[in-house]
This record gives sequence, structure tokens and C-alpha cells, in this order.
Amino acid sequence: MTRVTKSLATGLSSWLLIVAIVACQAATLPGRYNLASVPDVTEVGAAGYMEWFKKHAVTDATRQFVAGHETALNSVVNTVETMTVDLPGAKVMTRRDPSRDRPALKEPHKVEEKIYRMILESEETWKRQRKGEDVQGILPVGIAPAAARELILMADPREPRALRDIAGVRVVVPTLEGVQKLDQQLRQTFGDRVIRYKDFIGKQYRGNGYRAVHLVVLEDRRPVEIQLRTTRQHQWAKWEHRLIYKGPFKRNHRACSYATKVSDRLHRQDQGVCQSPCPLPKCPIPLQEAEGCYHDLKRVIPREGQRPN
Repeated sequence: MTRVTKSLATGLSSWLLIVAIVACQAATLPGRYNLASVPDVTEVGAAGYMEWFKKHAVTDATRQFVAGHETALNSVVNTVETMTVDLPGAKVMTRRDPSRDRPALKEPHKVEEKIYRMILESEETWKRQRKGEDVQGILPVGIAPAAARELILMADPREPRALRDIAGVRVVVPTLEGVQKLDQQLRQTFGDRVIRYKDFIGKQYRGNGYRAVHLVVLEDRRPVEIQLRTTRQHQWAKWEHRLIYKGPFKRNHRACSYATKVSDRLHRQDQGVCQSPCPLPKCPIPLQEAEGCYHDLKRVIPREGQRPN
């Protein structure tokens, strides 16, 4: 090998090394992670899974996006609190910031985890399209997290890919009549600023046990989600969320079926069909062994804001 050839080879090697180092550094910058590096939640647990997004995914853009919803949330909370003054027993709930004792927004790392799931859902949509199914994806196939983040954070609130749950308020009312009354008041107050409306109690009930009314309203050009539930719907949702939706029985058919039947019985009570509490269905053995049956509600969720034993 000549001296010139050796010099070129050495220079090329050095250049490739620099490129590799720069690429490695770019991959470790916040938000520039590789999809394959995201841990499996079943292996690291929910806490470890979310901690990964805290450390590796959050960017300044995400933080600024979240913070931009604060004024809108406070305004909607004030409006809702005024409306519920005449509804006995109504409770207005938001995420709370304990350091400032005020409504809080969705945490940035949870926004990043949602973006990650949206990317995965787009991949699944593409696979279904290849099978001939008539479905539409909300993100391009193979999109990188950084590009997906930009598309999602810049989306108009009415677009399918927009995040509309950064700011939210939930109202729990003792009766169905109270939910219906507040629903009408909200739609009259916000008018054409109601950009999404789902009645999961009535016509749009999905048959999975979850019942509530969801509205997304525009305030200061930011979307704010408002959820309306009866007390029984709220108690059921907390129980189901902990044990099934994001719990160990998510893929247990018998547990899911039981949860739906429990919800149906509670709904009959809300409707006044049962003169006394409707008898609950038989709890499947796996839930019995975990002491997670609905009649164990006070053990599963002792009281608002307290973790179970």
C-alpha cells in the first residue's frame, strides 16, 4: 500500500469514526430515541416504562406545548365550577399540582408516551391496509419520533392526530339527570367551540362498560376535555382502570366480561330500574383470588387520591 493510499484510508477511517460519534450523540439527544430502544412494559413494569420516557423522550418543545394549555384550563375550570353551584353533590376534579394547589396539565413524559403509541398504531394500520382493510392512518408509516412529534404538536385541534387531552376537567354528579342538565348547559355555553362530543352513556355507548359524556371545547384556541360521569360511573371507571384497562387483567376475557356486566347493573341503578341495589354478577375466580371483585372496591381504591395496600 502506497503512502498516499494509507493516508486516504486513515482519513476515511477518521471521517467514518466522527460520523459514527455524531450519529450516536444525536440518537441520545432528548426525543431522538430509536423505537427499538423503548422497553417492554411487561418486562420493566408501568413505573419503569414511564420513567424511560421521562429520561429519554421529553423535549423543550413538548414542555412548551403542555404549558401553553394552562390559561385555557383555568378558564374552563372556573366556568364549570360556576355551573355546578346549583348541582348538589357535584364534584369538579382535575389533575392537581400539589406544589401550587391548582389544576395541573398532562405531564410531558406522558405526552411523549402517547406519541410513541400513535406511531405504533400507525404501523398496525399500515398492516391492516395491506390486508385490504379500509382504514386510515394518522401518521406516515416509518416516521421517526422527532418527525411524529412535530406533526402532532403542530396539528390543528380538529385534526385526527391532534392531542386533545393535555388539559382536562372531570365532573362527577350523583345522578343521570344531573349529568344531562350539565351536558346541555355546557353545549349551550360553548356553542360552536365544542369541537368533539361523545355520549358514551347513550347513543355512542361502546358496549365495554365505560359510560361518560366527553366534550372537547376550544378555549383561547386550546382544546380542553370535559368529562361528565355519575358517581357510580366514576367509581366503576376507577376500579376498571386500575385492574383491567391498565392493570393485570387487561387480556383476561372473563374479567373484562364481568366488568361490563357490573357496569350494566350500576347503570340500571342510575336509571332507577332497581328499587334496591341491583345484585352484582358472580365474580370470576382470578379476580376473587386477587381480591379485586367490585364488592372489594373500598380495598382496591380506599378513597380518592389514596393508593391501595
